Amino acid sequence: WIDAVYRSGRREDARALLRDALARWPADAEVWLLSGLVHRGTGRSQQAQHDFAQAAALAPQSEPAHLGLARAWIALGEPRRAEAAYLALLAALPGSAAGRHGLARLRLDRRDFAAAEPDLRRVVEARPGDAGAGLDWARALRGLGRRAESLAVLGKTFARSAERDVGTQLFHQLREAGDRDGATEVLIRMDDPRASARTRTAIGLLHLAQGDTE
Repeated sequence: WIDAVYRSGRREDARALLRDALARWPADAEVWLLSGLVHRGTGRSQQAQHDFAQAAALAPQSEPAHLGLARAWIALGEPRRAEAAYLALLAALPGSAAGRHGLARLRLDRRDFAAAEPDLRRVVEARPGDAGAGLDWARALRGLGRRAESLAVLGKTFARSAERDVGTQLFHQLREAGDRDGATEVLIRMDDPRASARTRTAIGLLHLAQGDTE
C-alpha cells in the first residue's frame, strides 16, 4: 500500500510511511527495496544507493535489489561501482539477462567491445525479441571490426521488432556496404503512415539520404 501512495503522487507521504516501516522492520529486504525505488523516483540517488545496498545485503538473490543498486551507482556517476554491483548480481543469479545486459552496456560505454560482446550474445540468445540487446550486440561486433556479423544481427533484430532505432542503424550499414536495394527495403518497412510526426520526419530524412525525392 505504500507503493500505491507513491504512485498516486503523494511522494512525501510515501517517504514518511517508509521511515515508519523501516523503523518497525529493519531486516525486511522488501521494505528497503521499496524505499530505494521511492528515493530513486524522487531524485535522491545517494539515499537510493544506500537502500538498495541494504536490500541486496538482506536478500542476495534479489535481482531488483542488485539492479537498483547498479543503476543508483550509474546515476551517481560511479560506473566502476555499478559494474561491481552487476557482477555481484551475476554471481548470485548467473541467468539474469538484465544484469548481463547492464554490465555489457557499461563496457560498451568505455568501448571495451571485446568484454561486452560475449555477454550481449548471451542476452540475445536468452531474449531474442530484445531489440535493445540486439542493437547493442551489433554495436559491439562493429566495434570489433566484425561488420558482416554486425549487419546480420541488425537484420535479424529488425525482422523481429521493426523498431526505428534498429532500422536506422540497419539502413546506414546497408548503405555503407553498398546495398542500396536492401536499404530501400528497410525504408519501405519503416514507412508506417500511423507513425508519429517525429518518426515520419526521421524516416523522411533517411529517404533524402537515400536520394529519394518523391
